[in-house]
Amino acid sequence: MNKAWNRLWVRLLVAFLTVAGLAVITLALTVNATTEASFWNFVSRSSLQIDDEKLAELQDYYAETGS
Repeated sequence: MNKAWNRLWVRLLVAFLTVAGLAVITLALTVNATTEASFWNFVSRSSLQIDDEKLAELQDYYAETGS
C-alpha cells in the first residue's frame, strides 16, 4: 500500500477528489441556506399581503354571519 501512495497520480487524484468533494458540499449547503431563506421570506411577505377585494369579502362575510 505504501507504494501506491508514492505514485504522483494517486496523490493528485486524492487531492482533486477532496477539493471537488468539499466544493460540492459547500455548494449544497449554500444553495440550501439560500433557498430556505428565500422561501421563508416569500411566506412571510405573502401572508402579510391581502388585497382589498378579499378584505371586503371577509368583512361582508363576518357582517352577515357574525362570526
